[in-house]
Amino acid sequence: MMEFNIEYDDNDLMSIDLNRVENRIAFKINNMDFGIIRRPEQSVNFVKTLSEIRLTLANGQVLIDAKVENGQLVGEVNHATYMAPRKENGITVDNGYLRIEMDESLIQGSTVQMTFKLTTENTSQADYVDEEYGYYQYGESYYQKAVGEEEKDNDIITLTPSKIVDYLDPKSVYRPDDETNIEYQWKQTSIEELRNEGLVAGNITDALESGEYDTGRVDGNGNPIIEELDESQIFTTDYLDDAKLKPIYSKGDNLNPAQGGDVYMVVDKVLSSSEDADFQNQAELVMIGKPGGGKITSTPGNYIPNKQQKETDDSTSQEVTITPSTGENRAYVIPVTVGIVAFVVLGVGIVLIRKKVLSER
Repeated sequence: MMEFNIEYDDNDLMSIDLNRVENRIAFKINNMDFGIIRRPEQSVNFVKTLSEIRLTLANGQVLIDAKVENGQLVGEVNHATYMAPRKENGITVDNGYLRIEMDESLIQGSTVQMTFKLTTENTSQADYVDEEYGYYQYGESYYQKAVGEEEKDNDIITLTPSKIVDYLDPKSVYRPDDETNIEYQWKQTSIEELRNEGLVAGNITDALESGEYDTGRVDGNGNPIIEELDESQIFTTDYLDDAKLKPIYSKGDNLNPAQGGDVYMVVDKVLSSSEDADFQNQAELVMIGKPGGGKITSTPGNYIPNKQQKETDDSTSQEVTITPSTGENRAYVIPVTVGIVAFVVLGVGIVLIRKKVLSER
């Protein structure tokens, strides 16, 4: 609804006094379209997810060698249970999990290797650099009539995921000499560097420096869950700094799909039966480049690790847990049963012998 003034002979409208001035009266007119539109939204969808997992026993035998594809765990998936993440309105409300149950004796000395995939997708609405003759002009646009579809393709606003920060689980071990980690240009960073480069907000660096913080979640007893942060486990990459990701947009008679870019990270861990084997990693897209357009709907650099996801530019991977088998181990049933029977027979025998000896006396 909008208000505007019109010239009008108001000698019959003296009872109307809304913003009334001489020879002029104001009316409110509903449902009239003046062609004013909101600028297209600029947004990203950033997801960190477990891509591959490989578990090798101490004797060199590979027990699990699996990939996550289309929300399913495929490959050698012995002793593994998987639940995919769940989203609502673009926000992850359940991170999902991968749970591995195996004999405690097999855990000792085993090695788990995990590959994580970090994907950035341009989920923006189509917008163009020159607003004077591009997106906003009513009817046949400049791109269709004067320049053509190629110039339209060149002028569309792209997003560049310039820098990613990864907060690796303190129990995971990053391998700088791994070929994948070298290819995707991961570098260890510090809280001071994050602060100096302005990559994250002040309250984030404060939380990182404290070494631990309240996640805002509670355990089964209602107690706050406190997580640890390890400065040596913070990594960044600008591998996608040259990528120019386009949103869904029309080019001629075709609809071009949204573009995305991927980076990967590989970590591992030698397991011990006396230590918890529980891994969950977080990451955030902290720098986004674009040639124009409106503001990004999310705020890069405001995510506190291990908190619940609030925006589409941060993400937490599935929780990976490796634990001793909780099912009943029936291997002990037979020897225990034999032992109990033996004690019973021995006890009955002793009683009978004593009775016989006493009766003879």
